[in-house]
Formats: sequence, C-alpha cells, structure tokens
Amino acid sequence: MKGLIYILTFIAVSLIGYGQETIEALVNKTTVGVNERFTFQIVTNSNCQITSPTFDGLRVMSGPNSSSSRSISIINGRQTITVEYTYTYTLMANKEGKFTISSVTMDCDGKKKTTDAITINATKNQPNEAVNSDFYMRLLTNKSSVYEGEPFIVTLKYFAKLPPENIESFDLGDVDGVWRQDLNPSKTNFSTDIESVNGVRYYTIILREELCFAQRSGKINIEPYSTSMIFSQGFFNRFRKETKSNSLEINVKPINSAGANNYKGLVGDFKMSSEISKISAKMGEAIDLKIILEGKGNMQSVGNLDLKFPKDFEVFDPEIDEKTTVTRSGISGKMTYNFVLIPTHYGDFTIPAYTFSYFDLGSKKMKTISSESFQIHVEKPDGVAGEIVVPKNEIDVAENTIRYIHTDQDDIFTYDQITFGKLSYFALLSSPLILSFFFIFFKRKKENLTDEEKLKLAQKKVSKEVLLDIEKAKSLVDSDEKLSLKTIQNALLHFFKIKFNVGLSNLSQNEITNRLKQQEVEGTDIDQFNTIWRAIELGQYAPITTSNLKQTIEDAETLIQNLNKTL
Repeated sequence: MKGLIYILTFIAVSLIGYGQETIEALVNKTTVGVNERFTFQIVTNSNCQITSPTFDGLRVMSGPNSSSSRSISIINGRQTITVEYTYTYTLMANKEGKFTISSVTMDCDGKKKTTDAITINATKNQPNEAVNSDFYMRLLTNKSSVYEGEPFIVTLKYFAKLPPENIESFDLGDVDGVWRQDLNPSKTNFSTDIESVNGVRYYTIILREELCFAQRSGKINIEPYSTSMIFSQGFFNRFRKETKSNSLEINVKPINSAGANNYKGLVGDFKMSSEISKISAKMGEAIDLKIILEGKGNMQSVGNLDLKFPKDFEVFDPEIDEKTTVTRSGISGKMTYNFVLIPTHYGDFTIPAYTFSYFDLGSKKMKTISSESFQIHVEKPDGVAGEIVVPKNEIDVAENTIRYIHTDQDDIFTYDQITFGKLSYFALLSSPLILSFFFIFFKRKKENLTDEEKLKLAQKKVSKEVLLDIEKAKSLVDSDEKLSLKTIQNALLHFFKIKFNVGLSNLSQNEITNRLKQQEVEGTDIDQFNTIWRAIELGQYAPITTSNLKQTIEDAETLIQNLNKTL
C-alpha cells in the first residue's frame, strides 16, 4: 500500500438529540504469531477530522475498510438517531518483537481527542489460549498489603468477547485467615459494560465484590474463583464456558500491641459510651446498664465484653443490639450491650469503667477508649438490723380455730394412725429441706458448668434448634424464597459452629469438608453437604426454582439428622 491515509473525514446523518463525540482504537488481540493477520479498528460517532496512526513496522495488508451502524432510541418521547462509523485495517508482523500502533487523534473545531497507543507482541510460535482468551476472569483487590484487621476489597470481574446470556454456577475460592462478606448479597441482576483492555474490546461484568478482613499476619493466598457462563452466538449456537480466575496474594502486616490495654483485635476508628438506668436502688431491684460501641472497622471481632461487676450483683448475659452496615470502607454503625444487674446486698458499690485498645488506621497507632464508671447505692430494707434475713412466708390462719368437744363420739383416730415419732413422720418433716437442697444443688451445678460441659450441652441441643429453623425455612418457600434460602444457610452455619466449636469465619466449604473427613463421616453425607452448600451459594447470585429450593431444604434436614448421629 502506497503511503498512509492521513485524514479521515466522516459525514454523519442528521441527529435528533446530539451526543458527545467519542473515538476508540481497538485491536482483536495484542499477542500474535509472526505472519498472523489481525485487525485494528478506529470507531467513532463524529464527523470530525481524524488522523490515522503510524504502525511501527507492522505490515498493512488491507484497509481502511469502512462500515457503519445505526441505532434509534426514544427516551421520554425524544427520538435519537446515533451512527457509529468503523474503519478497519488488517495488519501483520513479519518478524518477532514488540510493535507500537501510535495514538489516533480527532480534531473537532480545535478540540482534540486522542486514543491510547497499543502495543503488539509478535512471537515466533502461535500464542497460547491463556494469553489470547476471549473469555477470562480476574480477581482484583484495592490493596495488596494491609494490617491485620484492615479492610480491603476483592473484586471478581469477567471479560468476554460476547455478551453473556446467563450465569449457570459460581464457586468461591478457598482462603484461610480471611473474614469476607459479600457487599451485594441480594444482587440478582448483573449489568454488562464495554471496556477496552489494551486496545481489545470486551464485555465486562462485576460478578462479586467482597469486604475482607485479614485475621492473621503473613502471606495470605486467596484461591481462584470459578464460574460457568452461558453464551449465545446466533440463534442455534448456544454454548457453556467454564472459567477460572487467578489467585491473589495479600501481604498482612502484624500490629504491635505491646503495652495495649485489653486489645481485642479491633482496627479502625471507634468511640464508646455508657448509660445506666439508676444509681440508687433497692435490693433485688433491676438496674439496666448499656455499653455502646460506635465506629467503623472490623466490628464483627468485638465479641462479648468482659466487664468486672461486684460479686454482690447478679448479672445476666447481655442482650446485644447490633445496628451495623457493611460498606466498602468497613463495617460501620454501633453495637449496644444491654446488661441487667440485680443487687443481692445493700451498701455502696462501684461499676468499673470498661476499657480497651484498638489500632487506629489513620495514625497507625494504638488508641485506648473507655466507658464511664458508676457509683451505685443499694438501700438497706426497712426494719433490717445487721445481716439480711430472708422473710418467711406468713402462715394462713383458718377462720374458725376453736372447735367444740363432742364426748358422745367414738375415738377420732386409733393409736395405729398416729405418725408422730415414726419414720414416715421424720421423712415428711424433712422433705421440704431435702427438696430445697436438691434444687440449690442442681441450680449451682448448672451455673458452675465448665466451658467443656457447656459446649457438650449445647452440642446436644443444637440439632433440635436447627431442625426448628429448617421447618421455618419450609414455611417461607412460597412467600419469600430469598429469606428461606438465608434461613437454611444460617441454620447450617449454626449447626457446624456449635458442633466444631469454631467461629463463623472458619466455616468455609473446604474447612467444613475437611473437618467432616477428620470425624470419619460417610462420603455420601460429605457429598450431600457439598451439593447443598453449592446450591445455597448459587441461589445468592441467580434465581432458584421453588422445586430446587424445596429439595435443598429436604436434603439439609436429612443431612442434619444423619450428622447428629455421627458428630
């Protein structure tokens, strides 16, 4: 071809509703074999002057070959006609090396727009499919180096030359030492965008975005995610494409907590306050104490607050009111711990302040926050001197306590009917004391259970609790499929959390499978668990039919009944 075309002039048809001028430079691949033909395109919607690029030693086999497309859209009664012009070159590299196709410049009445230059890598052998794949998936992160407990985002992005028709299945990659939460758990519709990647046009989809917190220091590896997508190329050409992403390595820096006061692993920005319903009370009168933690960070790591109360107070486990939101910058909101205190003795007491430290990401230093301490006065009951004595119940007196003596009757009872002094008399006399002893004994035994005994008790009860949740999931199938699926997921997580005595962050599919194998659970039950788990995860990203949901719930019920006999 003699020379190059320096100026391309386009005349657009009449437009109703004028749009902004755009220009793109695209290639169908960036890695090619020597003497392999490939295409370069200039795409614009404008009638401005365009200067063609230089091709840096690449051979122009043909072009520019022009084509155009036209679309009509009507929005709010306003009709817009858009024309897109495409000029295509066919190029080839005669030798190995890297070649640069220079940028393309468009001049619209003195306003210039320029595309990016494109680098072509020509190799002796044909490039492998991994390099030139028309369908691939990338696992991306906004931070590759974080502190323990610092939030980071993991994004799964799909790239395809064709627009995808449906998401058939989706599997998360295994990871150890990372707490992660889907930022869009109820997402069912996935929008498709068009992107140019190094000059190649792709349809892209954000399949998943996760908020993650590293729970240990060192190198953490997030294994590849996988998906199966359905594509359609023409009416009769419908096909499935299974794709695996790359893996991610996150460098997690340790936090120096030396000298910190009660450090619980919290990272972010927090503040704490406290409220009390009364500072003067009577014995046995309930006092409400609230400890309120507000802020942003890894709030799921807070757990219980180990406040030190006076021994003369009966303290109930707190009710935790959690109002938090998962955002891209962490978990924000507040957690309110509601304690109920009942004084069992009179006097003056101190409810000490609760103090703990957290790592502030802004200053990269440890900070300490504290609640308020309270002085409580418990009044002495009226009429009490010295030690407190629990009053006995008053005896009801019958209305008529004096009876006439009748002398003309036989003996009211015989000697054999007298029980005083007999064994039965002493047994009846001591029975209230014995019953009280056993009541106090069993009550204290329950209160003084060791952690191991409490765990065994919880493990015995968990299957009944979970089966009740499964019944609830069944009742929700017809009215709220999403809530039904969430209920069955929470039920399984609760079952394995109690049975394995681990935190929720350690309940990945791979971790549960390994623990089931260690417990020598039958292979059929393990396979059934994996099938249920995959069905639940798939249901979070794509609609699930009512029949499939009912089958998943029935399978989960059978699995729990089988595992309860084994674990």
